[in-house]
Amino acid sequence: MDFFFQKNLEARNPLVLCIGDLMVDYIIYSEGLDDGIFEKPEPAIGGTGINAAKEFKKINIDPVVFGKVGNDPEGKQLVKFLRKNEIPYVLDHSSDLHTGNVYLVYYKKQDKRLMIYDKDNTNDYDLNNLKIAVNKLKIRPGDIAFLMCHPFANFETPHSREIIDILANSPFKIIIDIVPHNIYVKRSLQEFNSIIRDKVDVIISEYFTLMNLIGSGPFPVEPTPNEISLIANNFAARMLVLRYGGQGSIDVQLVIRFSGDGKYEILEKINTGYSALDSAEKRSFGDVLTARFVKEFILME
Repeated sequence: MDFFFQKNLEARNPLVLCIGDLMVDYIIYSEGLDDGIFEKPEPAIGGTGINAAKEFKKINIDPVVFGKVGNDPEGKQLVKFLRKNEIPYVLDHSSDLHTGNVYLVYYKKQDKRLMIYDKDNTNDYDLNNLKIAVNKLKIRPGDIAFLMCHPFANFETPHSREIIDILANSPFKIIIDIVPHNIYVKRSLQEFNSIIRDKVDVIISEYFTLMNLIGSGPFPVEPTPNEISLIANNFAARMLVLRYGGQGSIDVQLVIRFSGDGKYEILEKINTGYSALDSAEKRSFGDVLTARFVKEFILME
């Protein structure tokens, strides 16, 4: 394991351990779906773990990226990026598998995108490596574990449950971000809850995702008190960051505190301005909103 952390671990701000996919993105822009004209793809360092860490760092939260990359040119490029941008990490980059990559095709006229994801890569959410990372970082109260839900969708339930247990057995506050958004295709509500149990402090999710996990039938585009109460009854967390809007947008964000038996309090409602953004801005906007919330959450705690 390679450990890169420039600050003194004994005299630091609360940190956020970012656990998500580590990828090299190849971004292709096209004028339209039918023109067949593509610009040469340019590599960009990304993946959910690093994208979140970038936004945390911009607002002076100390992120630490956890994961595994390959002993290949893309893995070396990813590590170089983190060091150049002074983003701390605990990484295994000795794997013979290749570093994750994804091709993103943006169709400018239609404001649509196509994602081609290479699944056979180093993003294995290694449990032993996670234990090493937690021990190395000397976790203390106020630190955050920020976990994307990729392993929930891509690995067996016991593996995901152990990730939660490793984090919960330290002083971390645990925040999960439910991506992929169509996790309900691979996991039932019962399976999902058997992973998180009552060990997660905050769930961040799109409204559409949670309602499809619950599977209660047709639901309105915007949540009413009935839908929020239904969500509160079906997910065991202290707080929820709920995003919604028409046609997959996230124009509104609610921050909700649960108090048991379906009861809740809306702490904040904001209009995000998502629909007015261009395609490139939309791509990272969820991470921007998340970073702002996490900063507020650290102050709350």
